[in-house]
Amino acid sequence: MDEPKPTVIAEKDIISTLMHKEQVQRLEHIIAIDSQRLEDLRRIFGKRLDYGPKLGLDEAKQEFPGIKKEVDAFLEVKWIRQPEVYQQGFLGTIKENKGLAYGYLHSGILACIGSFLGSNTLEYMLGTGISGEAILKGMVSLGTIALGSAGLKDTLQEHRVRTLNEASYDCLYRQIIITSTRQVPSIIKLAHEYTHHVQGVKGINLMEPKQKAFIEGHARGTTRQLALKYAMLKENPAFIHCHINLQDLAELKSAYTWVSEKLGIKAYPSIIKAKALMDAEESYRIKETKEPGQHALGNAFFYAQELVQGNSIYRDVLKGEFQVK
Repeated sequence: MDEPKPTVIAEKDIISTLMHKEQVQRLEHIIAIDSQRLEDLRRIFGKRLDYGPKLGLDEAKQEFPGIKKEVDAFLEVKWIRQPEVYQQGFLGTIKENKGLAYGYLHSGILACIGSFLGSNTLEYMLGTGISGEAILKGMVSLGTIALGSAGLKDTLQEHRVRTLNEASYDCLYRQIIITSTRQVPSIIKLAHEYTHHVQGVKGINLMEPKQKAFIEGHARGTTRQLALKYAMLKENPAFIHCHINLQDLAELKSAYTWVSEKLGIKAYPSIIKAKALMDAEESYRIKETKEPGQHALGNAFFYAQELVQGNSIYRDVLKGEFQVK
């Protein structure tokens, strides 16, 4: 019996679907729920939210089989070979822990970063789980080689969260590359990238740009279910907080305000007032490109569909049974 062909929808059709008043109303409902969840978690737990210890490569690899098991069970897939997991450091891809010498390099990097960002900003970023190597790598990628630039600090703070989501799936070599972060964001990132692995194995072309919004939205939604499951399994609400704060809320607000503007509908300030860690990133993207990113579009599309169809839609995609409603 042949494998079912997965459902894939082009970005233009995702945008077309979102450009309806009922979709905007769905997004308003979702954003209101996520905002309230985030507010409640902050109010109840505050700094007691436990993001767990920082994971090195070995620890991330130990976590990965359990993550794979939960994603496979949710998506109802079997016989998926586990991809290799590597860690991205400032000096390149790391396949094993580097020991003491690497620790000295890390300390030096933090000293360098602290002198530019200020101790409070640096402490906040590291507390959320970003590694020193990842922050400095992000600084370089932002074109901040001219370290004497007057606007450097503002630029870095505006993009301070870019490296938090810095993980990738190499579909050519079928391997996951992550940065070193704390346990909760590491698990969420591994789940997201592993979902891309499953998509590729099941026949979705991960290299097709027109499908990227759909692919990312499917992975975002799958990861959201994983975050909810892990919050229960580990009795730790930080998984829900991390997913909303790091991924969902800023992307949903970005898509909502953009679609509302295109439709000539007033975006309610009360809906979008809750602050999320990725707000600056999404605002910058809108400013530069005049539209939301593909993660935001895909996330909004799938979450709006999930609201009315349930989370079976993520399995339906792989079975070729997904339909837009």
